[in-house]
Amino acid sequence: MIDGDLAGVGRPEGRSGGWIPEPATRLRDDEEREEESPPFIRHPGEGAPATGSGTHGATGSYDVPRAVNERCVKEMTVPADRPISINIVTTRERWTLAQAIDGYAGRGVAGIGTWSEAVREMGTAQAARRIRDAGLTVTGHLVGGLLTDADPAARRARIDDNLRVIEEAAELGARCVVTIAGGLPAGERDLVGARARALDGLAEILPAARAAGVTLGLEPLHPMICAARSVLPTLEMANDWYEALSADGDTSGLGGGLGVVVDVYAVWWDPNLAREIDRAKGRICAFHVSDWLAETVDLRLDRGMMGDGVIDIPGIRGMVEAAGFDGMPEVEIFSARDWWQRDPDEVVRTAIERCRTAV
Repeated sequence: MIDGDLAGVGRPEGRSGGWIPEPATRLRDDEEREEESPPFIRHPGEGAPATGSGTHGATGSYDVPRAVNERCVKEMTVPADRPISINIVTTRERWTLAQAIDGYAGRGVAGIGTWSEAVREMGTAQAARRIRDAGLTVTGHLVGGLLTDADPAARRARIDDNLRVIEEAAELGARCVVTIAGGLPAGERDLVGARARALDGLAEILPAARAAGVTLGLEPLHPMICAARSVLPTLEMANDWYEALSADGDTSGLGGGLGVVVDVYAVWWDPNLAREIDRAKGRICAFHVSDWLAETVDLRLDRGMMGDGVIDIPGIRGMVEAAGFDGMPEVEIFSARDWWQRDPDEVVRTAIERCRTAV
């Protein structure tokens, strides 16, 4: 799951853009949340980034690079039989893309989730080379979609940006382009129309994804941000869109440029979750993990570290694995008040530990 847009879909005129949204309305501005600092593991030494390349199979399986396995054994970091990925948004306040590549690889993390702005800043070819040399697999590239604009010029710009994102994902060897629908354009209340435009836009970019060998991973987001970020709020609707867009009526699994992303933060609440994950059998191309804090103070930017909240992450992981997903869980934490303020090395160590104990 993701929680940002690139150019402010649904924002009033003049609000800032950027690859991460500014904080949304606070729920409890006058009250600080008190909690103990989560435990994290200590390591005997730091490992140097390794060289090599990671590969993935059609249903989400990964061959962990030998260098990563050796580094895991040496440093006692990520278990070689349970590789994980970390999205760069998790450490976005303190680490550049280059620092994230080195920092994740140095701890034995096997995968990385990338954002187009950071990749473009470095240069796509250089980013792809550095990621490969570090032995990392790109589990997802963000952000695709955001196709609800009614204005023809804005819509054309979005289509063009999606085509560029697809090209980047192909060069990075990304598992998928994480694709969200987009929110309601400023001043609009036509939810049905916005959904129709998003679906039409996806149909327009899908041939390019197929031609490039790239999967568009349809990611539903929590209904609380339907207006601002995504008019696709449930896994049921994501499955419906997948089936509507599938070529030649083939809805059996990944292929044809389409997949489904399961982000626990977005779907944990859904009473139909088990049914819809089972319905997505063979379609799941990414699995994002974080936690929902019981006393959350921000609608978008207060995600918790796994184990600090109320989500039954192991239960959901069991369901997605039963549905055929055997790729890496991807840690994706938007946390303006907590984790973004911490030393990123602590964040990575904690994420590794929590993936062992709470995922």
